[in-house]
Amino acid sequence: FNIVRFLRKLADAGQAILCTIHQPSSVLFEYFDELVLLKSGGRLVYHGELGHDSKKLIDYLESNGAKKCPPKTNPAEYMLEAIGAGNPDYKGKDWGDVWEQSKEREERSREIQSMIGDRRNASTNSKTNDDREYAMPLGTQIWTVVHRSFTAYWRTPEYMLGKFMLHIITGLFNTFTFWHL
Repeated sequence: FNIVRFLRKLADAGQAILCTIHQPSSVLFEYFDELVLLKSGGRLVYHGELGHDSKKLIDYLESNGAKKCPPKTNPAEYMLEAIGAGNPDYKGKDWGDVWEQSKEREERSREIQSMIGDRRNASTNSKTNDDREYAMPLGTQIWTVVHRSFTAYWRTPEYMLGKFMLHIITGLFNTFTFWHL
């Protein structure tokens, strides 16, 4: 709960958060804005806003033939049950096909294409820090990793002594294996 609450604070501050979660409680589920629901095999079942008390998700499932969600049911458990996730005997509809033919998918696709178009049309002449592939230049990254590694080695002399002895013993073993051949 504390981790999800912290992630919510980061998201409210503008940080993009991508999180995978398996059967959360209804309290935790309320902290999420959007859902990408995949069925077995990786096909998309739902992609969009959850809404208050997961109302948008529940309305989508019910409008496409899922049984009505009981009032006190955890929405995360309801959606998994509705699409037959984890049920090897599920004989219901293929929710991947339902999503492919839904108006929600069309709306979401238009929204994504609009975002891509806006991004492409943005000025390419002025490079801001957000346009860089990485937050730091390659030299800074290499220096930081090498410095961190050497600091870790310095703090564990037993490890370095063990590596040093291993190389000496292995070298001597190989040398004497082929001595006077």
